[in-house]
Amino acid sequence: MVSFLLIIFYSVFFIFWLLKISRSRRNHLSAKQVTLSFITKVAFGMAYGFLFFKFYNGDDTWQYHNFSLIEYQKLLHHPLDFLLDIRNKATGSSKLDAFYDTTGSFWNKLDEVLFIKMLAIFNVFSFGHYYVNVVIFCFVVYLGNLLLFRQLVHYFPESSPLLTGVIFYLPMSVFWLSGIRKEGILFLAICMVLYFFERILRREKRLICNSVCFLAGLIVLLLLRNFMVMCIAPSLLAWFLSNRFKWNSVITFLTIYVLSIFLFFISGKVPGFPSLPEKLTQRQYEFLSLTAKTRLPLDSLKGTASSYFQVLPQALNHSFLRPYIYESKGMLQLISAADIILFFLFVFFTGIFFKSNRRKVFQNPVILTCVFTAFFAYLIIGYTVPFPGAFVRYKAIFELLFFCVFAVTADIEKIKKTLTIKK
Repeated sequence: MVSFLLIIFYSVFFIFWLLKISRSRRNHLSAKQVTLSFITKVAFGMAYGFLFFKFYNGDDTWQYHNFSLIEYQKLLHHPLDFLLDIRNKATGSSKLDAFYDTTGSFWNKLDEVLFIKMLAIFNVFSFGHYYVNVVIFCFVVYLGNLLLFRQLVHYFPESSPLLTGVIFYLPMSVFWLSGIRKEGILFLAICMVLYFFERILRREKRLICNSVCFLAGLIVLLLLRNFMVMCIAPSLLAWFLSNRFKWNSVITFLTIYVLSIFLFFISGKVPGFPSLPEKLTQRQYEFLSLTAKTRLPLDSLKGTASSYFQVLPQALNHSFLRPYIYESKGMLQLISAADIILFFLFVFFTGIFFKSNRRKVFQNPVILTCVFTAFFAYLIIGYTVPFPGAFVRYKAIFELLFFCVFAVTADIEKIKKTLTIKK
């Protein structure tokens, strides 16, 4: 009963604040849309917790909760220890060489320690109730949805209906980014990086505040998924250059990413810098050493450019096509396979209703950042993860970025005319 009352209270409380945050006309969101989308997110978050508790022995989401209850007691009775024991829990080497390591690295464990600490703080307000924490967590992550929507609708106000559907209601993204997992915070960090980087480039007011928010998002991104920085950093550089020198955005992005790939493979030859191909190979090895009910064939990387080229077809296949509908085992994999079909239906749908000014759309650095970041994130996931249950969760954020691109390249007026003719 206490849990139910707290869920109602915090839901109303957060909706109130979300309405205040999003009341600006530039958001193109009504009070009803904000309320409905947040309730939908909370419902998916609770379904996520129930599903994994009921059928998957709790998985990481309930383990995080159980660990956070221990930290919660420490916070209440020994607050100083709560703050100071981070270094003791995140054991391992803190040297730069260990930053990309998956074992024996302080940096690799720090994100989990901090995540559990954050949940412990949530417990202060939820009194240790998991589903109340879901409401608090969804509010935090929902801010990322708002930032992404506000950024894209600024350039494409006519695409507001499609962006609303994609950013707030895309089933797989809502599901994976509403459960209490690190992916939700990672999504918020990426949205902060994109949104506040653009505000810095536009030299908007409150430069210090924008810079702090940008750096905060970048630090969180580094802590949670340091390899994903390699996906987004070239986009930010290309974005800056095309904005500063008025260069052709497509050519600039392609050039920067080609140079980034070259630097990736020669990184080990730079004094004092780790070999990134070998670090990614090590990450793949760690995944391959794990066991799971469903495992896809994935050839081992050797840390060389040739091995990356040889495994490329498998990486693309895993990220964009797997699991196939006929090989799905269990409800989640079946839904994931259906989601892949939905992805390509949207590609087909966008092709039919392509905007006539699509070249202008793809000169927009925000859109190019979404495309290139999502594509290379898919590649890294395909190269390293052999488990369908894992990579469908890892790629949920970047699938959402792809769908945002689909939404802004589709001509909403053509769609309306088509629907009117059919009626």
